[in-house]
Amino acid sequence: MALKPIDVRPQPRLGFARTVEIVLNGIRYRLFRSAVTVVVIAVAVAFMMNVLCEAVTYRSVRRLATERTAGQRLAARWAGRLSAAPTPEAVLREIGGASASDPILDECRRMGNLADSAFDELRRAAADAVACLDFFDGAGYAARRMMVKDAEGTVVFDRLQSAAAFDAFTDALARVQSARFPMPVPEFGAWLASWPGVGSLEDALLDARGGFGDAVRAAGFVAFDAATADVVARQAREARDIRLVEESGQVTDIRKAVAAYLNVLPGDVTADRLWRLLESPSDAGWFLGKLKAAAHPAGDLGPGRAAELARLRAGQAAWEVARRATADVGGGRFGVGTRMAWLVLVSLGVCAVGISNAMLMSVTERFREIATLKCLGALDGSIMLMFVLEACLLGLAGGLAGSLLGSLIGFGRMLGVFGGLLAAGFPFTAWLVACGLAVLAGVVLAALAGVYPSYLAARLAPMEAMRIE
Repeated sequence: MALKPIDVRPQPRLGFARTVEIVLNGIRYRLFRSAVTVVVIAVAVAFMMNVLCEAVTYRSVRRLATERTAGQRLAARWAGRLSAAPTPEAVLREIGGASASDPILDECRRMGNLADSAFDELRRAAADAVACLDFFDGAGYAARRMMVKDAEGTVVFDRLQSAAAFDAFTDALARVQSARFPMPVPEFGAWLASWPGVGSLEDALLDARGGFGDAVRAAGFVAFDAATADVVARQAREARDIRLVEESGQVTDIRKAVAAYLNVLPGDVTADRLWRLLESPSDAGWFLGKLKAAAHPAGDLGPGRAAELARLRAGQAAWEVARRATADVGGGRFGVGTRMAWLVLVSLGVCAVGISNAMLMSVTERFREIATLKCLGALDGSIMLMFVLEACLLGLAGGLAGSLLGSLIGFGRMLGVFGGLLAAGFPFTAWLVACGLAVLAGVVLAALAGVYPSYLAARLAPMEAMRIE
């Protein structure tokens, strides 16, 4: 007798659209619990986003402040270079720290009248010397005394030319466990052997710099290109006019006149108060009249020029304050310090525990629903996908809300710190990247936290689930 054939059809699978619909219905039916989970995620992501916003703002403002203040000091820097001979250590640091494309290298080579091969040798030796000098500068007082006694700067290399001094240095270095020398000791010994030749090249450069300075002072701005000369001349005029204004505040008649005009005591007429007065062209015109009456030099100052200088000085002061405030910003991709990074990780860990707990409660509340779905043929993978997808949607909502909240808090605080400078240094690109990372962190964190609860739901036996009240 032939057996009746059995037609075994593939087990039906839920489509992705239907799965999403079921997940959204589940979130809507348990809206309060879902909202609590979103708030937990949003708080953790907001803390992370706040840290990132502050870090990228500090980095952006620091970069811009460094550029602005460096440009403002161009005239002063050139004045210093042309009026004073640099120390040997300063020359080494200038040459050893310059990039290959830095025009200072070609300038130094020409000023020292050095051949290319000799200057390349000096540059390599300068880089090694700077690394060694940084090591000695960073060593503690006791360790430094053990290694090189009271020698400082390039005198250290002269001292270590002695075999006895080098042996003492080697023994002391072996006992200093907290510091790592930038090169192997034998290699350093060979480098020291070549130091007298390097020193002679450096001396040639120093001597040439003295002659160079004399030549420049005698001939004018021959060392500058046209663009640099224009900037230096403009900054020199600005510095002169600023100095004239601030010196006028020390003249008794002018100080008394300004005090009467502002209705303050003469002792309260400070440089800052004087510059605030000059921000108005009409007040600046009155002030220049007092300068003329007191026969005090006014340079090229006019009412408009004085008001412009007042605004320029205020901007320069603001950028200088910003540069100092951001001088110790942390390194890394976003400038987040190690301590703050650990705090962010801890907050995300606490958030993961909260998400996992909320998803476990969701599984407990839906035992009968899970059993019904399994009886209707839902696969374990479909059940697991539902809960992971629910966690991801909650993570997405929490990530978006947290990114917005963290950005408002972070940039609001930075607005209080930097004021109007924030607009000039707003890190738009870095902020978008940080937002993307924050939202991604919320989704990934929620998905990982939802894996275990979804696994429990997928492994739940239908008959056991139906018996649970």
